Amino acid sequence: MIYTACGLVLIGNSLILYTRKPILAILCYICYPFFLDLVQIRHFMAMAIFVFACRYLFHYNKTNLIKYCLLIFLAATQHIIALAFLFFIIVYIQNSKTILYTSLLLEVAVFSGLRFIYNSLFIQNILELRNKDYSAGLSFGQSIMYPLFYIILIIFCCVLFYVNSKKVNPNVSSVNNAMFKICISSIVFIPFILIDFQYTRLIRGCILIVYMYISDQICLLKKTYRFIVTTALLLVVLLVNIKLFGPGSGYYDSVTKSIFSDNWLLKAFQF
Repeated sequence: MIYTACGLVLIGNSLILYTRKPILAILCYICYPFFLDLVQIRHFMAMAIFVFACRYLFHYNKTNLIKYCLLIFLAATQHIIALAFLFFIIVYIQNSKTILYTSLLLEVAVFSGLRFIYNSLFIQNILELRNKDYSAGLSFGQSIMYPLFYIILIIFCCVLFYVNSKKVNPNVSSVNNAMFKICISSIVFIPFILIDFQYTRLIRGCILIVYMYISDQICLLKKTYRFIVTTALLLVVLLVNIKLFGPGSGYYDSVTKSIFSDNWLLKAFQF
């Protein structure tokens, strides 16, 4: 409980500082991937440290660069996959289009080399460490759902960025632009989902930043558009929640049911 509380403090601090209305980001996070983070606690802490570390990507200087790298190495002590977040140093590039084009090129390169990457000695050595019953792949439905879901979120980011950048709006700060760069550069992780199911953790690690950016940008819209976009976003994440954690889903018995049946807090309030 203490360990979890530390992670929640790191996340909460970032939400309060960099999101005008954090409740929308929190609701999205609860829908996905909060349930998985409850049972994969090391990844949760690595993600929390990464989210906290992102503040050092907002403005470039040597001190911020060192602080960001040190925090990512700290996150890697909780889960080794956090080392991949060193990639976000690319955010220090000023031009958002350069980051977008670079990320797209890298994504295409990874897609093109999926077979080579999967058959590489490094990946095969990792797979050999696992139990024989372990399946590294996804079902056909999940292999479509995960990338599609994340692409939809990135489309939300891009549309909101385009709409709000057209306005002469002083609220669109360098912090907003840096968060947008983190969102669009994170698309480079999408192809890795097809290599190994565990690489969905890369997307899960970034997704709270994406939620924070979207919720912050929604606040800049007119009231009518704000309601429409918020409803659409919540509908998307709710559908993912039902698909992954609802009755009959793959995670229902192992995650959802266990969370509510073996929950000390819930039992403590039962009379």
